[in-house]
Amino acid sequence: MIEKKGQRIGCGHKPLAQWCSAIQIMLVAWVIMLLSTPVAGQEVAVEADTVIAYASSHLGAPYRYGGKSPKGFDCAGFTRYVFLKYGLELAASAGGQYRQCEHVADTAVQPGDLVFYGGRGGGEAIGHVGLVTEVDSSGFRFIHAASDGVRYTRSTEPYYRKRYKGIGRPIHYKENGSND
Repeated sequence: MIEKKGQRIGCGHKPLAQWCSAIQIMLVAWVIMLLSTPVAGQEVAVEADTVIAYASSHLGAPYRYGGKSPKGFDCAGFTRYVFLKYGLELAASAGGQYRQCEHVADTAVQPGDLVFYGGRGGGEAIGHVGLVTEVDSSGFRFIHAASDGVRYTRSTEPYYRKRYKGIGRPIHYKENGSND
């Protein structure tokens, strides 16, 4: 309660009561959103194939530095956009996404994992991210926003092979064909 020259002003005062109610509703909505947003590494009721199909629907989208929509993506903006559709909010940078993920051994890579690469300048910094779409005996294929737009690339391409930093699992997917 606030007192102003003998008047009591608080949530019982009509204009302030409406304002207080709006604030309370926003706070409740914010808490519900936080509690319902998956955390990296958490199981999510979506199959990896579904996420990959959605990512693939953006093949050919243009590259744009800092881009995070189909009008133009950068690498982290692309993976963030794809996972947001399924309720997982990834960081805005490749390095931030790397820190969010559960790291897995190279031999455990699966479709739906994120693959991380160093930047052009070398060093240890994470500079690029893509989404693994398929795995075979020679490596894997991934989809990413490259300088020429969203496209597929093989992990065996020399440019990427020498910059490879690791694999991250952003979520645990629902098993294909499971009824959960």
